[in-house]
Amino acid sequence: MRVSGPAVWKGMAFAGLFIGLLVLMVGAGVYFVRSNWIAEAERVSGEVVALEPRRLGFSPTVEFWPTDADLAVQFTPSWSNNPPAYDIGDAVPVLFQAADPSGAVIDSHIGLWWPAYALGGFGILFCVLGIAARVVAFVISRPLR
Repeated sequence: MRVSGPAVWKGMAFAGLFIGLLVLMVGAGVYFVRSNWIAEAERVSGEVVALEPRRLGFSPTVEFWPTDADLAVQFTPSWSNNPPAYDIGDAVPVLFQAADPSGAVIDSHIGLWWPAYALGGFGILFCVLGIAARVVAFVISRPLR
């Protein structure tokens, strides 16, 4: 049996809304986990000591001294910019957990929140597509007058 017409559009509407709401919930979870991480993080100033070439640009290697530490910690974020977002010698704000300084991040809005933004955007997109599919199913199931 072949399914066509409004039933296909209703199925697409259900799938779009289901996927959209699921992705929005994951995005909300990422937001709350990141918020808690930031609230518990220590803030220090770091220095850009190198620029690592990547496929899409350059990533800064940052060195910082955790509070009461004998050794400096270096990290390189996974993101990159072209042109580079920082120059060697620039001071940058750093967030890290005292229990694991190697998991440090540069304290920049987009660097901290892009996963939540991306998931939220995709979730909204799928929800809108699901609603649009439901409207199409409604319109094509109505008899012509």
